[in-house]
Amino acid sequence: MYIPKVKYKVGGKLNGKLIDVKTGRQYLGEFVQDYNGVFYKGTSITSKSEILEFKKDSSQGSDEVLGLRFIYRKPSPKDYDQGYFTRYFVKDNTTSKVVEVDRPKYFEIRKQQSPIYSTTQLDWIIKGPFEDYVTGGYKAHGVRSRNTELIKEYSKILPGLDTQVLKDPLEFVVK
Repeated sequence: MYIPKVKYKVGGKLNGKLIDVKTGRQYLGEFVQDYNGVFYKGTSITSKSEILEFKKDSSQGSDEVLGLRFIYRKPSPKDYDQGYFTRYFVKDNTTSKVVEVDRPKYFEIRKQQSPIYSTTQLDWIIKGPFEDYVTGGYKAHGVRSRNTELIKEYSKILPGLDTQVLKDPLEFVVK
């Protein structure tokens, strides 16, 4: 049995505990969760991997491994002076969940070079005319058009970015 690395997640926080099926005791070692939600001992999945039983903590809501968390960021006054700010995104390839994170978390995940995560960053326009306009006989793109193009372009790099995070091209924009 071979499962590619992008189809499983090593470690993480759990809303419950893992039980060693052979002994019936709580397992505290390293573990892996596959794309079906099955837990195994160790840091990879092979034909010899031992399955662990997951016992959900009844006070918690979910039985999934908690990894990435959305970090809500707002532009600073300096960003508004520049007219844009850099936004950082991470996708968990095992769950297809896309979240926005801060700069330190983004570089921490990039440094891991894990096939589980895909990352991208973009410069989000936050200042200027909302709509397209004509100046000197030429059509100029407003913030809505420019950010919509960014969303389209970066959703090719990180599928799900447009449906999960970047839904409003005028988010944070001031005229």
